[in-house]
Amino acid sequence: MSDEHDRIARLLREQGQAEAPPDLVGDVMAQVRREPQATPMHRGVNWRPIATWAAVAAALLAVGVGIAQLAPGGSSSSSGSAGGGGSSVAAEAAGGGKSAPAYPSADSAVRSFTVPRHEAEKLLSGENEQFSTVGRSTLTLDRAQWNALRGKLAAAAARHPHPKDPVIVRLRPD
Repeated sequence: MSDEHDRIARLLREQGQAEAPPDLVGDVMAQVRREPQATPMHRGVNWRPIATWAAVAAALLAVGVGIAQLAPGGSSSSSGSAGGGGSSVAAEAAGGGKSAPAYPSADSAVRSFTVPRHEAEKLLSGENEQFSTVGRSTLTLDRAQWNALRGKLAAAAARHPHPKDPVIVRLRPD
């Protein structure tokens, strides 16, 4: 084999560099254009739709948490220990306590309101001097006093759902 290599090397030295035919470049490029190009089997993951869905899910979750935090529900700070719920409190606050409630049974269940101390002092100052709120956290009213102040107490409880210095004003049991 070395004789063959030697002969090829001698011929290359004698003849020099060979020229390509003039139409060879055009033929090769035409052939390349005709053949289908190989595409890689694995393309990168398109993250844009995944990121869009993740952003939508996060936004919906944030809206749901916000609604859950802001929605009045089973909070017992404005309604009493009797149960009832905040809907009758909101209805009385919106109507000012002057119109008949839409659901009388729900209205009768509200037997106490949690109001700020300054609101309780303001509402009860003209009633009777026995209702001093100094040092007291609970005040009990009889039916006549309760009926006279129920709308104002409901409005005060709706304005201040979580007072810092609360006073519970409740109806005396019959």
